[in-house]
Amino acid sequence: PTAPNTNPYGGNITIVNQVHAIQEKLDPVSFVRPEEDALVIHLRLGDILENAQANVSDMLIAGADPGWKGNHRKGIKSVREFLENIHDSGAEKVRIIGGSHRRNMFMKSRVYAGCIYRAVQAAGYNVTMRIEGVHPDVDFYYISHAKKIVVSAA
Repeated sequence: PTAPNTNPYGGNITIVNQVHAIQEKLDPVSFVRPEEDALVIHLRLGDILENAQANVSDMLIAGADPGWKGNHRKGIKSVREFLENIHDSGAEKVRIIGGSHRRNMFMKSRVYAGCIYRAVQAAGYNVTMRIEGVHPDVDFYYISHAKKIVVSAA
């Protein structure tokens, strides 16, 4: 049997909501929500891209497998896939959020993220990007409040 307020997959959204309420109260400047009409794109950077066999050009053109053994074949999306996701969402505003667990893993990640940003901008969308310098809890709060979201592998 599951505990009260627990979903069948093991997570407890009530606890997450309680933590979010505390975060909002303690630091309303950092813990903000995306605009209601924005599409949030989550980029998993760092080890996922840095350890991938593909180079950045191939990732951007055709997508790629993440840099670890798992069930996420082609989990690194191409520019075309992101643009299709954005188009299908109907959003005009795009907010790209990403990060890495490891500070020394950034070479491919920065190039990939920068190219995704520029492609979305060139396609005419109102786009912003934040990939460094923010605590992961702030990013999780922001992403979890998105009305429209595109997630990355892992």
